[in-house]
Amino acid sequence: MNPSNRSRAKSKGKQVESSQPNKRSKKQSSSGLRDEDMIPADQGRDKLPNFTRSTKLSEHDPEIRKQLYFEKLKKGVKHKDNIFLCERAIDIEDYETIGLVEKFRRLGWEAALTFRDEGHGDNIPTKAILEWMSTLEKEEGDNPPVTTKLRGWVGKKEMIMSFDTIRTIVNFDSKESNLYEYPDEESICKPAYQNEVDHAILDALFRKNKKGNFITSDLHIMPKLLNPIALCNVIPKLGDKGYIRQTDVRIMYELAAGNRMLSLRHLVLMNVWASHESADKKMIPHCRLITALMREQGVLQKNTVYLKKAHKYFIMSKFKEVYWKYRKTETHLMLRDKRTKEMLTGLLPNAQPLEPGQEMEALSSDSVASDSDDENEDVGSGHEQLSLPIHRSLELPAIEERIREMRPPGYENWSPMDQYRQDVSARESIFACDRHEELMRKQQEILDNNNLYARNQQYQFQSFLNQRYMEGRTGSTYRVTQPSSWVPLPPTIPQEQSSSGSSDPFNFQKLQELMTGWFGPQLPPQANIHDSDMDTGGTR
Repeated sequence: MNPSNRSRAKSKGKQVESSQPNKRSKKQSSSGLRDEDMIPADQGRDKLPNFTRSTKLSEHDPEIRKQLYFEKLKKGVKHKDNIFLCERAIDIEDYETIGLVEKFRRLGWEAALTFRDEGHGDNIPTKAILEWMSTLEKEEGDNPPVTTKLRGWVGKKEMIMSFDTIRTIVNFDSKESNLYEYPDEESICKPAYQNEVDHAILDALFRKNKKGNFITSDLHIMPKLLNPIALCNVIPKLGDKGYIRQTDVRIMYELAAGNRMLSLRHLVLMNVWASHESADKKMIPHCRLITALMREQGVLQKNTVYLKKAHKYFIMSKFKEVYWKYRKTETHLMLRDKRTKEMLTGLLPNAQPLEPGQEMEALSSDSVASDSDDENEDVGSGHEQLSLPIHRSLELPAIEERIREMRPPGYENWSPMDQYRQDVSARESIFACDRHEELMRKQQEILDNNNLYARNQQYQFQSFLNQRYMEGRTGSTYRVTQPSSWVPLPPTIPQEQSSSGSSDPFNFQKLQELMTGWFGPQLPPQANIHDSDMDTGGTR
């Protein structure tokens, strides 16, 4: 064969081989996304400008925003299915018993606890959501954020997310519209340690006020229950959920305290737009709501690619027993944090309340007993540790009435900031008084228990002494409690009942007879010669 033809055949073989599709490039995730879908083929990665946290996506050229958005999602995301964050529902009955549902109902957010778009299965249109998010545009309108619209396209069809379109799907913000406040994003998300008001916010949420380092394990029990629900339905987050972002502290506080009426629809628009604009947010929030809007506005096609994401629930009875103690009686429900010893209790629906303190004492004693079994293995010491199940009045509906009673005359004429400080100070003073009363009650209970234990120990010790004394009076021999390993035990000889038995309880008579047999009879003491000389005054 001609060498030129041979080289031509080799090159032809290489072309055929390179034209075969790459099996790895066709490998898809369960969402149907491929690397080719994340970055279109006509736009090379080297031609895209850098999209960093110092810039926003809307500041770039509109022709490359879509490519930049896909490039952002591809960086740092190992499993592409995880970027779609879905809402989660809760077990309403248990959470309402302990007062958590009331926190959402007070702000008009109760629909966020049950919405999950359950009428249309578990499917999420992943490609349609990605395309809509990558083409988002924001229109403020005349009265933002009420008139704000997030406009995007799926193919050639337009979909809009706004206050009005969200209301057609779910009844967020069920209170009157004039009650809600719409602060800007900077005031909501600024770090929460700027002044004394912020320190009061941190004290209300955390047991330990660590500046700039907020850990979920340091939260009080009610904010600790609110946090995972908020991370799914209010302020979605992708990443380490063991820490709380500084930008979310104020929202968490308003949800726990309810002093300001924030709009959930406003927060939803902020979350969706921030995930589009920011280079750091590699996730898509509120996917169930976006799916319902797409279905409502008719932008989904028959060939739409879906990802199956099962509906998940927050169920209190399935909490990890390592950290939580869940107990339900005929009338009450109790949830206790084993790490912080804080506890929430509530009366079950349609249950007849018992006498004041009766059920609470039963639940408290049960929780203290469980702690002693789990943590204090050496219970024989008898000294009880001061580990309290804290009943905080923060969870009682009467707290607002107590705060209103503490407001001084002329409170209505004060500035909003002064009113806010007064309410925070009143709430903290109520907490301090309740905790002091409970500490005093528990300390008195511990003192009584320790005194009873000391009296019992004293009685047992005195009984032992009395028994030894009576044995000595009757002449009975003492039993050997710690025998020597070198000397064999003497045979037990019953003591003769004689007149000398009571005068010789230790049986020294036999020992004296044994010594006489060895050394002879005992001789009288002899005078020392030196002593006699000294006594007579003589010399040697």
